[in-house]
Amino acid sequence: MGIDRFDVYGTHTGARIACELAAAYPDRIVHAVLDGITDYGDAMRDKILANYAPKIVPDQYGMHLNWAFNFVRDQALFFPHFEKIPANRLNGPMPSPQILHDAALDVLKALDTYPLPYLAAFRYRALERMPLIEAPVLLLKADSELAVLNASVAAAAAAIPRAMIAAVASDPAAKAGAITAFLDTPA
Repeated sequence: MGIDRFDVYGTHTGARIACELAAAYPDRIVHAVLDGITDYGDAMRDKILANYAPKIVPDQYGMHLNWAFNFVRDQALFFPHFEKIPANRLNGPMPSPQILHDAALDVLKALDTYPLPYLAAFRYRALERMPLIEAPVLLLKADSELAVLNASVAAAAAAIPRAMIAAVASDPAAKAGAITAFLDTPA
């Protein structure tokens, strides 16, 4: 594409991809924005790998259709979505039926492969790769983000040589403002 150097942004699973791009290609990344990134302890990582993205096979009763809808709904309501207890309830509202429908269709379209990026992301050890990042990095700390993600922002900042933290409201405009200000600073 002829793009030599670029800025990169990622949120949650995408933050792990952005982290690896910045670590693996320090000569190509100008700025990196990591929005919601953490490393999980071994016990939690094992539990997530075993339960987060199960292999689903269509059956003659269409149970996979119901599963996909409930999977995307539960992801919007709990983290981890497979432990539906009050302590794991997310702050956001229930997504609309149309959003849940669209997300369930996306999962169903990739039913054979949908677990692969989730499993790769949860296996990725971001804190081990962060010291290799040479570009300036903005770590977003959104006020209604998962507590486990916000709790790890300081550890990520300590691991990244040129990191800064922006505490922001969770709405898109607040995040965009912090990102724009960061990208406007010279690398």
